[in-house]
Amino acid sequence: MTTTNDTTAAPAKPSHALAQTLRPLRGAPALDVADGAGLDNRIVREQQLLSTLCYLHRFQWLTARMLAPLVFPHASQALPLARRLLNSMQSDSLLIRRAVPQCGSAEAFLLSAKGAKLLHESTGADAASGQNVSLGNAIHRAAANWFCITALGRGWDVATEHELATGITGVHAVGGKVFDGLLLGDIGANGVGDAVAIEVERAWKNREERKAIVDVCIRHLGAEPMTMLTDSYALRQMSIVATDMSALRHMSASFLEAYRDGRITEAQLQAVNVCLLPVSRSLVPGETEEGNLWFDVLLPALN
Repeated sequence: MTTTNDTTAAPAKPSHALAQTLRPLRGAPALDVADGAGLDNRIVREQQLLSTLCYLHRFQWLTARMLAPLVFPHASQALPLARRLLNSMQSDSLLIRRAVPQCGSAEAFLLSAKGAKLLHESTGADAASGQNVSLGNAIHRAAANWFCITALGRGWDVATEHELATGITGVHAVGGKVFDGLLLGDIGANGVGDAVAIEVERAWKNREERKAIVDVCIRHLGAEPMTMLTDSYALRQMSIVATDMSALRHMSASFLEAYRDGRITEAQLQAVNVCLLPVSRSLVPGETEEGNLWFDVLLPALN
């Protein structure tokens, strides 16, 4: 598997029109210092502020380190810039800063009632205060957030775990399964784009829970007709994102068992990607390893 440590990837390409149906927001692109060269400082700050509100609405909560590559994708000092902006926004009562339980010194930022109102007035988004949001299972959510943030930097559009869990994207559940995120590719000439489902594995799951994930792949990857998540996106691949090697090994073993039993094909296994994405207690990502389940994990084991 390839190893990366890219938590400040390049900025996302502009989303195509049909991808906007999966977004509660319009506009508010990331605009960092380099982008804003020649613009009035007030305009630059307003765009950065609005981008921050947009991302907090889409992800529900983010740390300063998560927001940095989203709002300041080109800046060499992205994290200090993000912290300065967040401090200013907190002083203006536009967001809420909260300690994340059982995560050391980690702090999460959420929309305040004032910030949600400003975002609604600016974009029409149905935003709400995060005052009563639970920050439980934070490492699982952090892994999903980091995976989506990196994907945005690589040019994908995404639907976040929060967007899927709240149903605001209009994405259909698959076999009763609500995914931990989606990567959304370009719409093709046939009017359909490829979607990659994200499944985060933080800890060991029991046999039945692992089997349920494998069954989704058996029934829907490579299916004819295609499994449509929306009118415009078909489920094409799955990415298993594990925060530790034990979780990845157990999940891989369940896929291997299904293959040996003849329940899943090589082609379907090739449509499953794996990512080892350690997340520290303070919600900082470690060195990432990425690969393909069939070529990089199962085939070497079989040989």
